[in-house]
Amino acid sequence: IVVPPNSTGNNFGNVCLAGGKGRTLGFWSNKNGQAAITGAPGGASAVMTSLSNLNLRNGAGADFNPTSYAAFRSWLLGATANNMAYMLSAQMSAIWLNINVGGPVGKVPDTAVLYAGIPPAGCTVGGLNGYGFVGVTALINAANASLANPNGYSVAGSAMRSCQEFMKNALDRGNNNLNFVGSPD
Repeated sequence: IVVPPNSTGNNFGNVCLAGGKGRTLGFWSNKNGQAAITGAPGGASAVMTSLSNLNLRNGAGADFNPTSYAAFRSWLLGATANNMAYMLSAQMSAIWLNINVGGPVGKVPDTAVLYAGIPPAGCTVGGLNGYGFVGVTALINAANASLANPNGYSVAGSAMRSCQEFMKNALDRGNNNLNFVGSPD
């Protein structure tokens, strides 16, 4: 009988990344997303007012405050990463809707945890631990704080672009149900 030597300190970090109840930008811009928004308490007007409390940016880096579902839908469908602040805003608004409005299978709990990975050098994301895990609410808060910068135009070569892209990617994976830790229920 061969007995292997005892080993201590090995932590293989068993974590199950599972689907959540996220919905994509496509969902929030189609008739199903519209129905969820208009069916929310207070209707579309209340949801748009709440979204206006976030630091959303448009393609020029200026503030975007949706006044109607039609305006929000148009803004969402126009989002590109030419200005990373715009795409970060779009992904952040979708995860916010997933938490506060929900889809056909319910809402993402505001206590859900996402695996975001390790940020690029110089990027600090509040609530992100050393293993790359972050609460979804902390990630929204970090993204929103990043977008509060009045110079929110985040194009190639800007100092904030790589950090905003890191947060955008984590939110996008959450909206696509790829990086929730365990079941978010």
